[in-house]
Order: sequence, then structure tokens, then C-alpha cells
Amino acid sequence: MRMIRHLCIESEGQHARCSDCPISKRGFCHKFRTVLTRIAKNAAHRYAGISPEDREDIFTATVESVLRRIDQFEGRHGAKFSAWVWQIYRNKIIDHFRGKNSLCLMEEIREDSEWHDPSEETERKIAISECFKKHLPNDKTGCIRLYLNLYKSFQKGKNRKALAETYDISPNTLNQRIKRCRVSIRRLFRKCLDDDGV
Repeated sequence: MRMIRHLCIESEGQHARCSDCPISKRGFCHKFRTVLTRIAKNAAHRYAGISPEDREDIFTATVESVLRRIDQFEGRHGAKFSAWVWQIYRNKIIDHFRGKNSLCLMEEIREDSEWHDPSEETERKIAISECFKKHLPNDKTGCIRLYLNLYKSFQKGKNRKALAETYDISPNTLNQRIKRCRVSIRRLFRKCLDDDGV
């Protein structure tokens, strides 16, 4: 798996252009390199189904957005710089999938704004997935199964069209089912978070 390469990661703050960088001027150079390295690893592993070019575009868009908006970062509500950068990255990922019309429902319903350690994030997803599976026997509408299949498809790099083919329905019909299920899935998601302390 090819890792993303970028001047901000490789220069370690020693490049001639680093002295003019607004991030360096704010004293966030080391933190920025650290979070960019985590983003590069996350993009390479979690989003392996996305083409390397698209991953690099998302990464570059994240860096450009941070550079453009660094003056707006005030650390409001105790936000840390790395969490702020990570949220920008997540928004770029969401924008990418919305543009491709294959956004994973998990990304749509997650409303947390704080960045988590990837291992904690993985544990959290497993716990949520287990909670959903626990509720499968009561899934009269088929929404939980649809969500789990959508999530598996997304993890394999497939889009909604491919999932629609496995259900032998049109992509439009699948999208309508997803819309109908969204409210009940959000409700169950919140219940899983509350009940299991995820």
C-alpha cells in the first residue's frame, strides 16, 4: 500500500518554505506533521478502496484547507489543533463520497467532532457493529441488515451501485430504502452509544 508523500511530512519543519508557513508561525509545525502522518496512514489503510490519486487529492485538499483556515483556529471549546485538522480531513472524505454518491451511512450518522486514536476508533466501530448485530432478530424492516451490508460494501471499496446489484434492485430503489432506514438507524446508533458506553 503506497503511503502519501508530502513536503509537510518529509521536511520535518526544515524546508526553506517552512519559515513562511502560517502553521509554523502559530507553533503547530510538529503537531501538523504528526496529524498528517496519521491521516496518510488512515487514508492508505481505511480507504484502500479509493484510488491512490483520489486519496492524494483528499490529502492535498485537507492540507490546503488547513493552510487557508489556520487563522480561524482559536482552540474553541477546548479543541486541540490535531482534532481540528482531523475534522477537516473527515469533512474532505465525506465531500469525496458525496460527490461519488457512495457515502457510507456510518459516516453520515457519526456526529462526534473529536478525533480518536485509530485503535480506539476500531474498537468503537466493532462495539457498534456488535450492538447492531445484537438487534438483528428484531429487524423487521431490514434496515439493520441493509446498513451492515452497506458498511461492508464501503469497506471493500464498492459503491452503492454494486450493493444494489447484490440486492437485484436499481440504485434508485436502494437509495430510497437507505433514506427510509436512516431515521431508525440513527436512533439505534444513539441507543448503542448510550447503552454500551461506546
